[in-house]
Amino acid sequence: MGKILLIEFIDDDKQEFEEIIAYLKRFPHFEKMSFSNENIISFSGLEISPEQRTVYCNCKKVHLTTKEFDILCLLATNKGQVLTYEQIYQYVWGVFPIGTNLTRFE
Repeated sequence: MGKILLIEFIDDDKQEFEEIIAYLKRFPHFEKMSFSNENIISFSGLEISPEQRTVYCNCKKVHLTTKEFDILCLLATNKGQVLTYEQIYQYVWGVFPIGTNLTRFE
């Protein structure tokens, strides 16, 4: 069974950290892992990475346009909230919409 060693250093301890890593690299089964501080938005079968601007659905990458991604992120981060047309438009396009008539497809 493997063992995990977690070490936290402050920026001033960089030299000591590098010395420990250099020593541990002499062992063939040593593996250095790092953790990302990136926030991932996840739902059942769906992962959205706002920083990487990527979406995975059931572990398959979904290709979205810039606007599609922005709308998805907006809706995902506001789960359970009702957003108005104006709020969505302003967030995605960065301006207030002109007029209030919406074209509805029925």
